[in-house]
Amino acid sequence: MKAFLQTRPLLAAALLLATTSLLGCEKEKARPTSKADILTAHKWQVTSWRLTTRTYMTSTGPGSQQPTVLTSDPQSCDLDDVDTYNADGTLLTDYGTIKCQTSDPQTVNGTWQLLNNEAQLSYVFRIGQPPREFTINQLSHTLLDITESKVTTRNGYTYEYEYTAQYRAR
Repeated sequence: MKAFLQTRPLLAAALLLATTSLLGCEKEKARPTSKADILTAHKWQVTSWRLTTRTYMTSTGPGSQQPTVLTSDPQSCDLDDVDTYNADGTLLTDYGTIKCQTSDPQTVNGTWQLLNNEAQLSYVFRIGQPPREFTINQLSHTLLDITESKVTTRNGYTYEYEYTAQYRAR
C-alpha cells in the first residue's frame, strides 16, 4: 500500500499531462478541395491578362491569308481589381484604388457558376449582360488561370479572340 501511495503523485502527473495533451490538440482545418470551395475561400486579384484578336476575311478563310493580330496587355488600373466569388453564386468585383474610368462604380455585382464537372467557369460580369464562359486552366489555393475563346463573324470578317487571365489569391 505504501508503494501505491508513493506512485500516486506520479500517476496524477501522468494523467494531467495526457489530458492536457489531448485537449490541446486541435484538428487542422481541412483545406477546401472542390473548385467551388477553392474559389469561394479566397479573394482573387488580377495579376495578368492578355487579349489576342485575329481578324481575316471570312470568304478566304483563316488559312488563306495572314490574319491581322492585335494583342493587348493590362493597364495598371486593371491590376488592383479583386473578384470575390460567394457561395450563393454572386460575384463582387472591386475596382481597387486605381479605376480605369473615374466614372466607373467602385464595385460591380454579378453572378457565377461552374459548368462541365467544374472544368468551366461561367459568370455574368454585370447583371443584365450575357454570361461569359472560361476554361479553367489551373485552380489552386494560390492561382486561378482561365481562358475564354470566341469566334464571331460580321461584315465579311471573322474575328477570333482569346482572353487569358491569371489571378492570385489574397
